[in-house]
Amino acid sequence: MRASEEVYDEFCADMLGIGLNQRQVDILAMRLGYCKGRKKHTRKEARLALDLTVGQLRHSDEGALMRLQYPTRVEAAKKWGIWGPNWEPCPAWKRRATNEEAPGKNKHEKKRQSQ
Repeated sequence: MRASEEVYDEFCADMLGIGLNQRQVDILAMRLGYCKGRKKHTRKEARLALDLTVGQLRHSDEGALMRLQYPTRVEAAKKWGIWGPNWEPCPAWKRRATNEEAPGKNKHEKKRQSQ
């Protein structure tokens, strides 16, 4: 087994181990260049290789990245270079962590109080 195949197998094992499905793992491997020794694929190349529509690829790609933002999965994402050292969680997670309400959530309630 060549070194590139070992890297690919390790990447797949890590990503499957944290809860991504096989399609998401394949897309990330292709986009990051871990796919069996090949350079990074473009979205179009990945879509054609996996026989996906544009929407299917985008949905799986975004779903994988959202899953990797979860705090217990961030270390695996950093290990494989998916998130940089200055990565910040999305605003919804910050609100959840501080128990804040989403902006504009109770806009009707505020209107009633001001009348």
